[in-house]
Amino acid sequence: MSSITQLKNFVTIVDQNSFSKAAKILCQSNPSTSRQLNELEEDLGHNLITRSTRTLELTDFGRLYYLEAKDLLKQYDNLEQMASLYKDEPAGILKISTSQISAKKLIIPYLAEFHKMYPKIVPQINVTRRIPQMHKDGIDIAIAMDYRIEGIEENTNDVVKKFVYDSTVILCCSPQYAATRGIPTTPLELQDHAYITSQDSENPKQIPLKNNIMIDVEPELYINSAMFLIECAENHLGIISVIRENVEESLQAGKLIHILQDYDIQRKIFMYYKKNRYLEPKVKKFVDFIFSKL
Repeated sequence: MSSITQLKNFVTIVDQNSFSKAAKILCQSNPSTSRQLNELEEDLGHNLITRSTRTLELTDFGRLYYLEAKDLLKQYDNLEQMASLYKDEPAGILKISTSQISAKKLIIPYLAEFHKMYPKIVPQINVTRRIPQMHKDGIDIAIAMDYRIEGIEENTNDVVKKFVYDSTVILCCSPQYAATRGIPTTPLELQDHAYITSQDSENPKQIPLKNNIMIDVEPELYINSAMFLIECAENHLGIISVIRENVEESLQAGKLIHILQDYDIQRKIFMYYKKNRYLEPKVKKFVDFIFSKL
């Protein structure tokens, strides 16, 4: 039976179209390179390469054998990669992109336990409203609304998507604002109100509502922090569109009121991670750990 060493020798000769170049890549002598090919051909009972002083040409059988050998070596390399990944304790920087609420709800409460289980995995958590580009930014895991993250084409290429939880986007303002400016009763009335939005929003001059309704507005304030966006609303500066979980305490405390409730938007939050043939242990351990807590 042909050995992996003989197959690598043969494929490298063909790829380089040269015995000497193949020998250099394989860190062996020219005679050893030639001898291994001869031994392979003897074992098979077929010539693989027709040699001349200037060229190397595959025989018909050699051409078929080359394609199969190359595919087999690729599978062998995958097996070696898998073994290497799983040989040691999971370790390394784990780059996670997430929103404030997902970090607070899914990650922060469990970090101590995760660290105790996998002390060599170091989470690097990027809490942002900006939509990550998973491949370009080198993100291992992203937790986000599907319609936002999938708006960037590269985030749908070779990426696994797993449902995490349902969320609701609502409109709210302070009771004092409502007392002064009134409460809009229809979506179009939003155009007559002060609107506060994030400068990182995809469409900062539009308010998305249920049933794909989009209301064009001229914001009175832009701010790039979800926390300060809420504080501005609590300080009576205007109406905000926000994930309900972010303002639950404010609603219960009476600092904010929920308006135009018939136009709330239901959103789904997903976890995304790059699809590799063999998922890196640091990523697999974190994904499995988080889903064990849901």
